[in-house]
Amino acid sequence: MSILAHADRTGVVLSFVSIVAISGQLIVIRGFDRGLLHLFVFLPLVAMCMSLNPVRSPGRSLARLFLVLNSVGFLVTSFPRVFPDLRGADPALPPDQSRAMAWYLFVYVIYGAWIGPVFFLRAELEKHRLQKPAQVSKFTCRFGIVTAMVVGPAMVLTVMSVVKVWPVFR
Repeated sequence: MSILAHADRTGVVLSFVSIVAISGQLIVIRGFDRGLLHLFVFLPLVAMCMSLNPVRSPGRSLARLFLVLNSVGFLVTSFPRVFPDLRGADPALPPDQSRAMAWYLFVYVIYGAWIGPVFFLRAELEKHRLQKPAQVSKFTCRFGIVTAMVVGPAMVLTVMSVVKVWPVFR
């Protein structure tokens, strides 16, 4: 295994471990909740498994981007000068970890409202083009992509203004 491939795998695992560690503290503070487990443990676990898949695919790239964005968030939140107004997700968490959780929620909204639907529906539209069986009709694919392209950025801007991810929202 090359050094680059080893570093890539190590980075994926460390991204997952850092998300789970902060989530563990949130679970200890707030008590066990299945929603927290699914949101902060299951999704990163799925992304980690997809990232470690040796077969190149767009899904693997999206999973790696998800983990990288979360890792970048942990770096960014460690330096309050970069995003001075970034609000924490939970006041019971230590400030750095609360800021990291807010960043994670921001990344989650980007993926859930924008990137994920467009990626899935575009893949289904491609199946229609190749005349393969698809799970969603052409109309639904096109309508869903347009909706995600309109609603997704609005949701992202709303979350940015709530958690103060960008200095514009002061």
